[in-house]
Amino acid sequence: MIEQYYHYDTAKLLAEYNHNKAVLKSLKEQYNALDGAGGMDYSSGKVTGGKSTDALEKTALRRIDLATKIKDYEHDLQRIDDCMAQLTETEQTVLTEFFLKGQTKTAAVYHLAESLHLEQSAIYDIRKRALNKFQHLIFG
Repeated sequence: MIEQYYHYDTAKLLAEYNHNKAVLKSLKEQYNALDGAGGMDYSSGKVTGGKSTDALEKTALRRIDLATKIKDYEHDLQRIDDCMAQLTETEQTVLTEFFLKGQTKTAAVYHLAESLHLEQSAIYDIRKRALNKFQHLIFG
């Protein structure tokens, strides 16, 4: 998932964080829905005739695919969380307001100016510095 942002589109990476968390939740639900699907029922007597194993194979392959995607999303989201944790509290607050809350820049600046008691230009300076620091942490 993070690989698609390697052109240093850090703002987009952060803006899509909540969407990616929702995708992860959906993938887990799909995986859990497959739990037990296609299982064999041994409670009946002798089996007469056989069905194609295509459905079982497709289910098994789908589970493997979902498990891989889930692992990738969990890894990448944890990496983002770890990088955010290395920022100062103010930097985290600024990036959260600008990118994770899904609000406009104007609304973010207004909320930050109120809560941090800073001028608009100072908020944008912190935003730029925090994005650069986060970019360095996540991409190296």
